[in-house]
Amino acid sequence: MKTRNGFVSNSSSSSFVAVGIKLTKEDIEAIDKIKPAKSDSGWEFDSVEEYLYEEVSGNNKIRVLIGSEDGVKDNEVVLAKMIAEISSEDSYIKDMEFSAEEMLALINTLPEGIIKALEKHGLDPVGRKASLFIGTRGC
Repeated sequence: MKTRNGFVSNSSSSSFVAVGIKLTKEDIEAIDKIKPAKSDSGWEFDSVEEYLYEEVSGNNKIRVLIGSEDGVKDNEVVLAKMIAEISSEDSYIKDMEFSAEEMLALINTLPEGIIKALEKHGLDPVGRKASLFIGTRGC
């Protein structure tokens, strides 16, 4: 009988391409000052990151990516709109067509959902540049 020694995982992952912004330390501090202690359903927020997951994720197809588990650098918080995503359970690469103009619009303009999320939390979206994020995250 063979025995595996080492790391074994039953988790899956997905690779993604997204457009969004990194929140600065100042952004996080500003959100922390205005976030409520609890969600509408009574869930206590232990951190700004937990609050952002609850408040922003799922709205306008915007995701909150936090740290290496979500495919970004540790201690990094990113508001992102997924452009493409493929799961480790998918058996093929999804075919997505974009014109050059559509791709330029995606990377030259902050997605509307991110603008709304920033404004809702008293953060000015003017002058912020979108970045392209490519990574793999746990599911």
